[in-house]
Amino acid sequence: MILEFTVENQVLRLISRNNAVADSSGYLKAHFTFTSDWDNTVKLAQFKRTDSTLYNGTATKIFFNIAIDENGYAIIPWEVLVGDGKFNVNVYGQISGDTVTTITTNSVDVVISESGITDGELPTTPTDQAWEDC
Repeated sequence: MILEFTVENQVLRLISRNNAVADSSGYLKAHFTFTSDWDNTVKLAQFKRTDSTLYNGTATKIFFNIAIDENGYAIIPWEVLVGDGKFNVNVYGQISGDTVTTITTNSVDVVISESGITDGELPTTPTDQAWEDC
């Protein structure tokens, strides 16, 4: 699934209506569309999560700088998707030359819905009939 963002100058906006669901990994991507002032920049997305219920009940802030590929995509790290709540996204880029130019954006909150997966329990074996109907 893809969360769509636009980056107009320094303003980041979430434009897709898809919900992020907790506890996924390697699945959820972010796609960014940039205005021309971002041309020739090396672009990174920063994904952040602050939550007191994660990691043994201690308030913890984690963040990851993920390269945005030439097509505008970045994989959202699974660590920011642990449990329901929200994570934050911002983007920054740099152009190197005689001087270094850095462009930053605002931060956007993304809501994470609770996963339906049951953690810590063994699933029961389905009846033969359940498999025959598939």
